[in-house]
Amino acid sequence: MKHLNGRVCTYLQVILISAYLFTIKADIVIHITHPWAKSDPVRLTTDLLFQCSETNYYPGEKLMKEGNSWYSFAFSSIDKSSTEILKLVSIIPDEYNYFANDSSYSGTEDFPLNMSTIFEDHPEANEVWITVSSSKADPVFSFTPPPGKVIYFFNPWSLGAPRIDIKGLGIIRMRYVADHCGWFNYNYPGPTDSLLIRFINSLDSAVYSANGLSDGDYIDLADQISKRDTIWILGNQEPDNAPGFSDKFPSIRGDCSTISLAVVLRDKAEAHPDFQSEDCNGTKYGMVEKRLGSNGKPVPTDTSCASHIDDWFLPETLTDGYTNERCFNLTLGKNEEGLYQHDTNAFFPLDDFKFLDEDGKIDNPNYSPGYSDPPHNYYFTMELGAEFEYVPLQILH
Repeated sequence: MKHLNGRVCTYLQVILISAYLFTIKADIVIHITHPWAKSDPVRLTTDLLFQCSETNYYPGEKLMKEGNSWYSFAFSSIDKSSTEILKLVSIIPDEYNYFANDSSYSGTEDFPLNMSTIFEDHPEANEVWITVSSSKADPVFSFTPPPGKVIYFFNPWSLGAPRIDIKGLGIIRMRYVADHCGWFNYNYPGPTDSLLIRFINSLDSAVYSANGLSDGDYIDLADQISKRDTIWILGNQEPDNAPGFSDKFPSIRGDCSTISLAVVLRDKAEAHPDFQSEDCNGTKYGMVEKRLGSNGKPVPTDTSCASHIDDWFLPETLTDGYTNERCFNLTLGKNEEGLYQHDTNAFFPLDDFKFLDEDGKIDNPNYSPGYSDPPHNYYFTMELGAEFEYVPLQILH
């Protein structure tokens, strides 16, 4: 427990983070029809790949089959403003060459296949369905799913998001249903005479099968889906219990409550040598050692672009014994991946730290509102502490 300028700030085991802005970028999911489905249907039996910077160009990465000539791919690093061409490559391998008989599609001159063109009129969207009638045709962009069956699934896991595993096709991302907490859906465009599915946790690859929360047989959905256009599958949270089915929302929701983490913010003066430093522009790695120092604070490396990291996470005494520290509760909510995050593109928690005292009589000499409109107090560091239970094979972000 710490007393900061008359306030009490309680926090747990210390993990250190420096920041002045949190930005979270959602994955962009592209669904696209096979450009050679009609002219060369044998290509439907082989791989379709994207070649671009995110897939390290050659050889590229495979798209997931969705059925009825639809494929999908999730991009995580290419921005929607990018003009980089997304090259779609179809192959018919022979015994000597995987890339034998390759053909490519990159859109047309009027409608190139790049993020900027695709999302020009829908910058808010993160998912698109692209119809390509032939390898010479313009791509047609749609931001609503094509006709098909809608499969809803209630997430039985407290962390992680379900992926739908369609036997014979692969594991495909599902969409989070914002107004139905705990539910995800997928628009299935393929045939329904034989439809075997199960669900995979995106975090640890746990399986939900016909046996419930355990690895087992695929769920045979053919009979259920043939009777309706929309199906709600209630993932039972008890092991060895089969899922339930409904043709309407079963009025069950998950836990989408937020959590708060106590953090310590330290306001820094604009004149601090590590802020506005040309040497430290952009995202930098390797600035501190992997282990904390004896005082529990980061230790700068010899190659760090910042010369005063030593004081980033220490209190600075200002006027009348007041310091540059302030408590702050960081609120985290569940994202589309079933993980907790603080999602904002405007993280300025010290905009109101103009005075050191609660009466507003002692000016904060480190307050630097800058020249933006509205003005923001840009220069600060953040120390965040939390305890967590480590689970083997768990990935920490």
